[in-house]
Amino acid sequence: MTTAFERILRIRSLLEDASRADLERQAHQVTRVEEALRHEAEAVSQLCIEGFVEALNVSETHATPIESGWISKEEGRRSLAEIERQIGIQKILQLKTLAQRENQKMFDFRQEFLKRRKERRQIEILVDAQIRMRSGREQSREQRALDEWFASTWLRLRRGEKKH
Repeated sequence: MTTAFERILRIRSLLEDASRADLERQAHQVTRVEEALRHEAEAVSQLCIEGFVEALNVSETHATPIESGWISKEEGRRSLAEIERQIGIQKILQLKTLAQRENQKMFDFRQEFLKRRKERRQIEILVDAQIRMRSGREQSREQRALDEWFASTWLRLRRGEKKH
C-alpha cells in the first residue's frame, strides 16, 4: 500500500531527475559556448599574428599599404585582416556575454536541482519515519499477541486445562 508520502516522494524524485537533466543540458551548453569562445579567441590571435607579420613585410619593402595592394581604397587604411580581427573581437565580446548568461542559467538550474534534492530528501526522511513507525506498531502488535498467548497458556496450565 502506497501512502501519500510515498506518492509525494515519487513525484519529488521525478522532479529532481528532471532538474538534474536540465542542469546537465545547461552544463553542456556552457561547454559549447566556452569552446566557441576559445576557438574565436584563437582565430583572432592568429589574425593578429598574421597582421603583425604582414605589417613587418610591408615596412621592410618600404611600400605604403595601398601601393603594396593589400588595402583597398574603399577600406581606407584598414586591411582585410584588421576588419577580420575587429569582427572576431566583436564575436568574442558577444560570446563572453552569452557565456555569462549561460553560466547564470546554469547557476539557476543548479540551485533548482539542489532545492529539488533537498525537498526529496525531506520527504524521504518522512517516509522512512513512517515505515519505522509502522514497523514498530507491527512489532508491538506481534509482541502483544505473543504475550497474550503466553499468558493464556500459563493460566490454562495453572488451572490444569489441557492443550488444544
